[in-house]
Amino acid sequence: MLILKFIKLKPIIDSLIVCMFIVSFSNCYSPPKFPATLMEMNKPEYLLKDSLFWNRNESKHFTYFSSKKVDSGFIKDIIENQENNIIHIAKIMDIKNIDTLPKIKLWIFNSDNEKYSKTQVKSNAHTLTEYWSTYYNKNNATGAHEVGHLMSQHFWGYLKSKKYNFLMEEGFAFYVDETRFFKFDFYKKAKVILGNDKYRISIIIKENNNNDYENKAIVCGAFDKYLITTFGVEKFAVLWKNIENENVFNTTYNKSLFDLESDFYTFLETND
Repeated sequence: MLILKFIKLKPIIDSLIVCMFIVSFSNCYSPPKFPATLMEMNKPEYLLKDSLFWNRNESKHFTYFSSKKVDSGFIKDIIENQENNIIHIAKIMDIKNIDTLPKIKLWIFNSDNEKYSKTQVKSNAHTLTEYWSTYYNKNNATGAHEVGHLMSQHFWGYLKSKKYNFLMEEGFAFYVDETRFFKFDFYKKAKVILGNDKYRISIIIKENNNNDYENKAIVCGAFDKYLITTFGVEKFAVLWKNIENENVFNTTYNKSLFDLESDFYTFLETND
């Protein structure tokens, strides 16, 4: 009789042990404690306090600070790519005075975890215009994306409405990496992605979130490319500097966002 009772109670006892383990594990885990705020830790002066952590390199438009764990072969490729990137972005933006800009500080970490421990930012790359700095995992450091953010914010400013962040900021930063970090044509890729209606421009604007990040960003990048190559970058800059609501599409392009979106889809269907 006692044995039978134990057998019936055993599943309950096992469940309690599992629950106790989960609670105990949860209590043991706590997020890392950082020595300063995120903005303080990203300051160049703060990062350079740990002078033994960094190697330093220079090129025409950049100063590179790389973790000593990063192989020198990576740095050579990064320098070559970033010099090409800044010229490529300046050409898209029609900026002719990039040589007058102060050198961009480019911070290179050996891994996402190393980057997180030094900056509190978990993504594999980010930008802070305030510090004229871009911060990379070594595997992303050849891309133009973050320099695109830096230059668009520097020359065109911050968007007046966060509603259009994904369409404009992420779209543009992806577009400048087309056929470079991303080895494909954005129009062709966007046409495939748009086989699913959830990636339509109007829906991306409405949701304005990072779900399905890459697919959305490629579609937005293709749309930004369409606006720039069809109507000129000057009008795109006007759109960027004044975008508060949909009326700015009418005042800038003499077309509603709905009409521009429809024209874009027609263009993709007829473009080979």
